[in-house]
Amino acid sequence: ARTLVTAEMAAHGAMPSHTARRREQVLAMSLAAVLVAGALAIWYATRPPAPIGNSALAVLPFENEGDTANAYFADGITDEIRGKLTALPALRVIARASSNQYRRTEKSPQQIAHELGAMYLLTGVVRWETSPNHARRVRVSPELVQLSRGNAPRTIWQQTYDTTLADVFQVQSSVASRVAENLGVVLNAPAETQLAQRPTKNLAAYEAYLRSTAFDGTDLPSLRRALSFAEQAVALDSNFVAAWARMGRLRSIIYSNGTQRKADADAARSAVDRAVALDSNAYQSHLARAVYWDLVASDETHALADLEKAVRLAPSSFEVLRTLGQVEATVGRWDEGLAHIRQASLLDPRSESTADRYSRVLLSLRRYPEARAVAEKGLAVGAENLSLIEDRALSYAGEGDLTGIRASLREFAGAVDRAAIVAYVTNYWDTYWMLDSADVALLHALPVAAFDGDRSVWGVVQAERYWLSGDSAKARAFADTAIVAMDRAAKETPPSWQTHLFRALMLAFMGKRGEAVHERELGLAGALARGDEWSTIPYAHHVSARIDLALGDRDAAIAELREILSKPYFVSPAWLRIDPTWNPLRGDPRFEKLAHGDGK
Repeated sequence: ARTLVTAEMAAHGAMPSHTARRREQVLAMSLAAVLVAGALAIWYATRPPAPIGNSALAVLPFENEGDTANAYFADGITDEIRGKLTALPALRVIARASSNQYRRTEKSPQQIAHELGAMYLLTGVVRWETSPNHARRVRVSPELVQLSRGNAPRTIWQQTYDTTLADVFQVQSSVASRVAENLGVVLNAPAETQLAQRPTKNLAAYEAYLRSTAFDGTDLPSLRRALSFAEQAVALDSNFVAAWARMGRLRSIIYSNGTQRKADADAARSAVDRAVALDSNAYQSHLARAVYWDLVASDETHALADLEKAVRLAPSSFEVLRTLGQVEATVGRWDEGLAHIRQASLLDPRSESTADRYSRVLLSLRRYPEARAVAEKGLAVGAENLSLIEDRALSYAGEGDLTGIRASLREFAGAVDRAAIVAYVTNYWDTYWMLDSADVALLHALPVAAFDGDRSVWGVVQAERYWLSGDSAKARAFADTAIVAMDRAAKETPPSWQTHLFRALMLAFMGKRGEAVHERELGLAGALARGDEWSTIPYAHHVSARIDLALGDRDAAIAELREILSKPYFVSPAWLRIDPTWNPLRGDPRFEKLAHGDGK
């Protein structure tokens, strides 16, 4: 019944509050991006970019030997080295989300390389030691392995670094330099200087930063905990660029997902501006500010400007490419957006969230078989990813295949909690109509807790299904429940454009025409003001058409559907033919033309 904030949140069983819902695409990639620890940008290299594919390098999680409490440090070293290599234009480095799936894996190097599409693997071991004078020492043992078809893995470089904690930055720079050297990348003097720079001189600040990056949860408590460590890092070193960038991105995401307070927005802006001011040649700084422009300021023009700087500084960063691609799609630059997201998917081949973003763009372009193939590739990695399950169902809906929809929603019955699928499908993207009779019965038995305790969402989805089945009395009762919850929430947080639209729909179910029309206009105005051509604007027209239909305005509903079909969006003529939402329009010649593809 609405757009989705983030696929990652749904995959972890969390659903955002009704008032915090934003469009799905850009935030999801931002949540994924915020989990990737940054490294200093390296902006000179002499070789042209190599093609993505078997020449790619995957930096696998370094093994931590010793106290598990120090595992975050091994991860931090891995991420810093990966980040330094990612910033080299001559290399193509597989993304963190895909590489980290092979932590403590039993798969062979050949199998890992095949699954990631890489020819080189960088592995390592991190071992802590205590010297007689109780000084902390760390031993880092990296190994660079080459894989080729039909041959055994070949070590082309390995070395052991036994150093103090204070010299760990030199180790990271040395490893990155030696890997680049062994892969044939020649760095000039400015690049080497940039590579050797330390992110901070304060070891306590660095440890706090690594603890921040160690949090991989996408729920608000985890994000706030990660933020607290980033704040600690900048308190200890006010010139710590990567920590300021991370803090700004975390603040932007928390603002977008939670209660949207001006003080939080101002704090996010201050952090990202500080990061850019400290180092305008760090791609993380520009990426962080782009996230702010998008999620907080809703300013895609400025977001694109920062992303274009970031991609010049780090042309093989999957997070930059994916973010750029999705913002380009948001402003209607579909060809460029699709190309960049496709590049990101090659660098992040084992990521559910990247597959989800890629599939969503293809769905909007009505390239349904391709979208389904991408979704299925993502599901091969994470069969419990609810957003990908829905992506695949959407691809069948676009082709008018109701049997395919129902089968696809049942395929993972043993892997995913059925109630979670039912709650998800009824909650996002107006796909409540896809449920079979058994799932409808389950929906009506679900408690508010199944919708993250959000009584307004629970009321809306129940009202929608009862309205669709012709039980107007129950539909109105649940609509009233939803409106009461929305009004209560509005006392603390101003309603979003989606809240206005769903309040209008509930009022339409209740027969309150004047109030419904007023709320719809507020919702449409808010959606149009965002300028999001990917999901916000077409989705707002989609909901508006349903409001018109509930009010009996057939002409207005048909006009909205005509608008939807004229622009990129996942709804198609074939979709209209099987979606029972539009049954009241069947037989109308104008609708029949739209539903058979010749009425645009």
